[in-house]
Amino acid sequence: MSRSNTLDYLNNPSPQTLGRSPLEWLNRLQRPTVVRVAGRDPSRTRAMATLLHGNEPSGLFAIHRWLLEQHTPEVNLLFLLGGVQPAKIPPVLSLRQLPGGRDLNRCFKEPFEGEEGAIAQAMLAELQTANPECLLDVHNTSGTGPAFAVTITNDAAHQALASLFTDRLIMTDLRLGALMEYSEQEVPTVTIECGGAQDDLRAPTGVRRAGSVCLTI
Repeated sequence: MSRSNTLDYLNNPSPQTLGRSPLEWLNRLQRPTVVRVAGRDPSRTRAMATLLHGNEPSGLFAIHRWLLEQHTPEVNLLFLLGGVQPAKIPPVLSLRQLPGGRDLNRCFKEPFEGEEGAIAQAMLAELQTANPECLLDVHNTSGTGPAFAVTITNDAAHQALASLFTDRLIMTDLRLGALMEYSEQEVPTVTIECGGAQDDLRAPTGVRRAGSVCLTI
């Protein structure tokens, strides 16, 4: 694992690196982490962010399962794991953010203040370098309910991306400094809300669970 001042990096991680379970992997992570997986077409990249909130684990579980299966994706993949530190505080996966800290998913705009601002700025720099053709931001809702997607841009590209995970799409005019606003960089970007972390539901568009997400990359 390599390191920067703010982020750690994993390149094409092996099963031995990942551990046997998502919680074992989380225990090995020390800081917000960037995972890069080489694809058959190295000229293209797709990106996925998750764990921006430490109590929303569905994306972490999905990435861990997918990485353990050791697929070779069609294009390069960039995974961004944000709230590693709050997620690790006992009881694990119970805190949205560090005690006294800021909501990381409100820090993706200037001024990039404090620890969370530095993490957000570093994650944005990774995206700008990778220039992905699309970006998913995977969350869980605070309660129970069906999976849905949220976007700030309701065009064909965003609808197509959302439809891979759910048939429910919400458009919002709010600008709060969320990662979803990366859509303004003309990169199709959607937030996928996988229902509550404990939900176990079948979404209407395929074999998916509201409390989990199935990666189809």
